[in-house]
Amino acid sequence: MPINATVNAANAYRQIITNFSNPLEFVREAISNSIDANAVNISVFVDQVTGPTGLPEIRITLKDDGDGMDAQMLSRFFNLGDSEKGELKGQSDAGSETSQLIGEKGFGTKIYLNSRKVEVRTTDKKSGASLFATSQGHLERIYDGNPPQYDTVAQENGQPGTEIRIFGYNHNDGSKLGHDQLRDYIFWFTKFGSIERFLWETFPKVASAKKQLSGLKLGLRGLGFEPLKHTGDVASKLDVLTFGHPFPEECFDGKALREKAKKMKASPTDFYCRRFVKEGALKSFPGFRWQAVFSIEGNRVKYENNPMVRRQRHVAPPGAYKVAERYGIWVCKDFIAAERVNILLPGKGTEFLKFHAFFNCQAIRLSADRTSIGPTQPNVRLAIEEQIIEIAREIFEDEGVEALFESLDEAEFGERTEEQEKKDYARRVKLAKTASSESHKNVELRGPQRELGVVALLAQLLAIEPGLFPFWVLDWNNAEGFDLLARDTTELSFDDASKFYVECKQRLTGSFNHSLNNVRYIVCWDTDLENESIVTAAGGDTRRMKIKPKGTGIQCTQFFLSRDDAPNNIEVFVLRRLLAERLGLSFK
Repeated sequence: MPINATVNAANAYRQIITNFSNPLEFVREAISNSIDANAVNISVFVDQVTGPTGLPEIRITLKDDGDGMDAQMLSRFFNLGDSEKGELKGQSDAGSETSQLIGEKGFGTKIYLNSRKVEVRTTDKKSGASLFATSQGHLERIYDGNPPQYDTVAQENGQPGTEIRIFGYNHNDGSKLGHDQLRDYIFWFTKFGSIERFLWETFPKVASAKKQLSGLKLGLRGLGFEPLKHTGDVASKLDVLTFGHPFPEECFDGKALREKAKKMKASPTDFYCRRFVKEGALKSFPGFRWQAVFSIEGNRVKYENNPMVRRQRHVAPPGAYKVAERYGIWVCKDFIAAERVNILLPGKGTEFLKFHAFFNCQAIRLSADRTSIGPTQPNVRLAIEEQIIEIAREIFEDEGVEALFESLDEAEFGERTEEQEKKDYARRVKLAKTASSESHKNVELRGPQRELGVVALLAQLLAIEPGLFPFWVLDWNNAEGFDLLARDTTELSFDDASKFYVECKQRLTGSFNHSLNNVRYIVCWDTDLENESIVTAAGGDTRRMKIKPKGTGIQCTQFFLSRDDAPNNIEVFVLRRLLAERLGLSFK
């Protein structure tokens, strides 16, 4: 006789609460629920008040003018995995109101329980009935092995919509709840920052939500809010945001770019910005449609339009990030960015950093915290990746973007003055004079100061000491993609031999600007990485550095990038160490 499995409710609550590792995720869940409730005005207010112990306490107030909740919906708000939205979405037709619902698992609002107390005031639009619910002490109950409890009472003359107050959120750690961080997160990782407004005119089929979303407003006040700085009005109490992701204005006329570059003494490509809006169906799954907005942007465009990007001579607010840490191609579900997937794209590895792009597809399955598309069926994920590559190729090749970039760069370098060339010559002579070098087998080997120097040194070593490396080079290409296409050193035919990429780096750091899918070896001049250091590659692939010291059976120190579920470790040849330990070359 089959036996039904049971669920430990307290453990389930604890796992869900801790699964939401980013405290900013509360605002994503709040906005999604407000939009699902047909709200047109939302407010998010974070401040500090005096808690019951007399110490400062974080208080979050979430308010909307949506449909509110009845008693059953309110119970689902506190219950775990008890959402009717997933069932409604599954039963609905594409384009209907219920097909546009965001929530589906019944997990999201449980992040609110990472707090001392939660209060909910809500008025059901259909019946007019108002309810007030309170939950407190829930964390203690959960960690004692009991599910949370809440009390509900009826109220009269309640305000339309729903208001939620969260006290003591995230153990009163407000380090990530600053106004700038909240604003940035809202526009990048919530439904409020959706790309939909760029699709409505071009693709009417996806415009069914336009009536509600086009007028959606969000009033924000995070910690450290300064009215004049954030709104331009010293009397403002809230920073009022309008719906839609903030892409920069387009500028892709060659003449205009050259004029701007000359005025600003920069490269024309730094000011390039062009947006591509596309929609279609996955080739292998015609029933699954996708929508995408790809913006191609130079770095100066990103700097001028995003104050959260760190760069020289700019005092960035807390929570700021580098271009490489944020920009690229984000895969979305419900038009909410979930995971960055910078797979093999045209160009020299960092081409994905020119993209400021979002690709939405409802076939995606998400993790409980909505930050990973890992649960997506492998064949669907492959179809999505193939579609992203096709879009990228169309943009770079068919749309002429790559050709324009090349012509702009040629124009830039063609207009270099004689004085600039003199300075460049003097600089390079100085660098060459100070470069380290060694002589081996009557060949001068120079310590590389750039990635191209590593490629040149590797070519010399493969010619005079081929036994140092377990591969033969099939193709060299330092202009785009990976540096080397190589094969193993077996006697197998070309067709039968294993083929793979080898990538060169001047210095290997914790950030790797390529996918590691087809990489077997990395050759670098040096690295500061220690044993167990983390290296994050394009697409979020994370590896751990493993260092095996020189010893019995090991001719020199060995370096590997390892991941438990990866099919193979990636061996790293650190040339400075390799040449010192194997050939006695110290490069002074």
